[in-house]
Amino acid sequence: IAEAVHRELSPAQPALNKQNACHACGQLCEHAGPSGAPLAAAVAAGALPLLIQSADEAPAVVDNACAALARIIHFQAAAIAAMPQHAYVTLLLGAFPLKEDMPETYAVMRALLGILSVSIGGEGVT
Repeated sequence: IAEAVHRELSPAQPALNKQNACHACGQLCEHAGPSGAPLAAAVAAGALPLLIQSADEAPAVVDNACAALARIIHFQAAAIAAMPQHAYVTLLLGAFPLKEDMPETYAVMRALLGILSVSIGGEGVT
C-alpha cells in the first residue's frame, strides 16, 4: 500500500488522488507502528513539503498534506529526526489556517503543540 500511496503523491496526479493519498499516508504512519517509518521518512523529506508549499495546489490537498505531515511528526518522529523540527513548524504554520478539511486541524495542532512543548522542556503532547 505504501508504494501506491507514495506514487499518488506525485504533482502530476489529479487533486483528488493527491488528497486521498495524503490522507492514507497520514493514517498509515499513525497506525503502522515502526513499519511505517520508511514511508514517513520518504514523504516527509519530499512529497508532502512540496504539496504544502505549492501555490497551485488545491486547498484540500494542502490541508491533507499538512495533516499527514503532522501525523508523521507525532507518530513517526524517529523516522524524520534528520530534519530540524523548526522546518516542520514553518511548513505547517505557513499553510494555516486550513481551508477545507477542518477536522484535520486537530492533527496539525497536536503536532505543533508537541514540538513547542518539547522545545521548552516538556514531554510532548499525547
